[in-house]
Amino acid sequence: MHGVFEENAGVFPKVFENEDDYFSYLSETAIFTATRGEVTYYFEPIRAKDYLNKPAIQAWSIHGKEVSIQPSEDDFQTHRSYQFQDLTTRGTVEFRSVCTQPFSATFVPAALHLGLLVNLEALESILKGTSLFEVMIILEFVACFRKRKSQRLI
Repeated sequence: MHGVFEENAGVFPKVFENEDDYFSYLSETAIFTATRGEVTYYFEPIRAKDYLNKPAIQAWSIHGKEVSIQPSEDDFQTHRSYQFQDLTTRGTVEFRSVCTQPFSATFVPAALHLGLLVNLEALESILKGTSLFEVMIILEFVACFRKRKSQRLI
């Protein structure tokens, strides 16, 4: 469902010049799930910018039960992008598609992440002179690792 709007999957379609540019992009992403109680409902993808303007949406549970739901701002708490790298609403960075490495390169993604962690200070130094919007994913990744390191979870 996330691929109904082609720019909603894969790599980001462009480099974001500023926050407005990024938020404009987010408004074009597809939302197609909503949770009511403990049940997640699925519906035809709707662009985020149009979602709250809908009076009601026909949706289905995983068991096929059809319901009519009213869009809610709370539904964006579980809304997610399907780009290969993504900032999540939980304040983490997801790196998708790393599992598609050939067997001979299975540990390459882990080695990259470990290398970034071990060289955090050098990485942060390099990034300080670079546009935040060009390296947003890496900065969030660094912040996540700093937090984990300080909690001694790594």
